[in-house]
Amino acid sequence: MAYSKYLIENAIEQMAKEVELELKDVPLDEGLPILRAKADKLAQRFNTTSVEIGKMYMDYMAKNKK
Repeated sequence: MAYSKYLIENAIEQMAKEVELELKDVPLDEGLPILRAKADKLAQRFNTTSVEIGKMYMDYMAKNKK
């Protein structure tokens, strides 16, 4: 089943909110494996790669950083 970009972007937006709260005071070397696990989970859910999810996440963060 092909998922729309809109659904994936919404899931990434939700992931970004969770990551911001969860990893607020976590050092980068400890936070990256957690972020990767979340990207892997989304990739599996949407039948894509974690690399693609990571790219979309970084694009989202670049556009929406306060």
